Amino acid sequence: MLRYFNNKPLPQWPLGLTLNTAITLLATFARAAFIVPVSESLSQLKWLWYLRARPLKDFQDFDAASRGVWGSVQLAKTTKGWSPSVISMIVLLTAILTSTLTQSTVTYPTRLAPALPKPVVPRSVRFIEPEFERDNEIEFYTYYYALEREYDGAIQVGLSHSHDSKFPFDQPACPTTECVWGVASTLGVCAKVWNITELLNRPLLEPEHFNWGMVTLNRENVLQHTKDLQMPKVSLSYFSIIYLTDKVRAAEVMFHFCVQQYNVSVHDNVVSRELIGATADAEIGSFTYETKTKTGETTIGMDDFFGLKVPGEPGIKFPYGGTGQSWLRGSLQDAFNGTFSQVGATPSEKGRAPSRFFAGFGSGDIWDSDDALMEVIVNITDNVARSLLSRREDSTNVVGEALKPETYVQVRWAWLAFISSQIVLSIVLLAVAIIMTRSAGLGVVKSSTIPAFFAVDTHDRELLRSGKGYPKQQDEMDSLLKDGLGAGWKLGLTDRRWMLHGR
Repeated sequence: MLRYFNNKPLPQWPLGLTLNTAITLLATFARAAFIVPVSESLSQLKWLWYLRARPLKDFQDFDAASRGVWGSVQLAKTTKGWSPSVISMIVLLTAILTSTLTQSTVTYPTRLAPALPKPVVPRSVRFIEPEFERDNEIEFYTYYYALEREYDGAIQVGLSHSHDSKFPFDQPACPTTECVWGVASTLGVCAKVWNITELLNRPLLEPEHFNWGMVTLNRENVLQHTKDLQMPKVSLSYFSIIYLTDKVRAAEVMFHFCVQQYNVSVHDNVVSRELIGATADAEIGSFTYETKTKTGETTIGMDDFFGLKVPGEPGIKFPYGGTGQSWLRGSLQDAFNGTFSQVGATPSEKGRAPSRFFAGFGSGDIWDSDDALMEVIVNITDNVARSLLSRREDSTNVVGEALKPETYVQVRWAWLAFISSQIVLSIVLLAVAIIMTRSAGLGVVKSSTIPAFFAVDTHDRELLRSGKGYPKQQDEMDSLLKDGLGAGWKLGLTDRRWMLHGR
């Protein structure tokens, strides 16, 4: 039974019965099963005890030992540590604790077990917007103007987020307080930044000629230092940034498609979304795309697009491209372009991307550190990329596992050693009684009282009754009669049965 329920949920039985109830019942049966052989063995061993000259009172001690714990203790004292009596004493004494210690075999810890419904995390697996037929221009511009506003909004939200914290993703829905998804792969937008200050060709100016706090963003076709050398297949948009603090510095930023892998989980209602890595291994392949007709129908076609390989999922690729990519590129180009100076800046310029970089650069506290200034650029562009990813809607979800606390049965097998040792000792005592009985050539009597009636020799009994027995045995008999142990009563015959008579 314990093996069956081990590591399984706590059983729900009718009438409020529990597993401990069943264990107690079985332990009671087990205790009775090993106590009976012990009692019978003692009853048999009392005859073997008299293979040598012993006091008559020992017979009474054996009889008491077969009936209870205290008698077994007295017998061990009477027999002066005779091994069978010691074994019986140990078994009968420890039997008191059998039920309690056996129940300790089972504990009921808690663990997290799967629950329903299963939680999901949305992800994007493709970036191919629908195409439109040439005679369907109205729907084309309606669709893509709305898409452009969505892109512009996502870019501005990312720019407006604090540069010293990461843009938050939408929280996954978890029906319990614990959920796990493992590794979730999604098609996203990544930002890569290079420090290109050393490539600037600038005249040496006196410090007073610097325009302190000026940021200039130059969109494509300005520097192009890294675009053709770094990931041309996945390039989405790039721009250069020249900023003046205590000296002139420059960087180039590229937005590109990538496969991002996250380890998503919920622990104690707190969401954790840890980025494991991002890859951009692309190759061309045939993928499906949709075409909207003027009549409102949608047709499915096949064409060649770039697809990003998904790490750990052989044969799976996330495709991207098409008209939607061009509109996203346009939104990024328009956003990351322009100049902002703290001298003479107009109110309208304060909400644009150059001013956001200027605000991130802050005061002169970080101007001496190229790493700190580069970190600001990385954080701002990364927040824009994360904002674009969070605005992508896709019907594909990563299914996770919701977990809830569950009480289960845990068996501590070591505790069964207690009752097992009792059973072993009982078997040993029974074996000793059998072997000694066979060696002595005695019959099997056990707890039968009939042999006791005829065990005392008739001649010796008459001597004791007349007071002419051996002095020591006579004194012992007189003491037993004086203590009222019933030795003076007589069990006599009638015409049909036995009957007890007084003295």
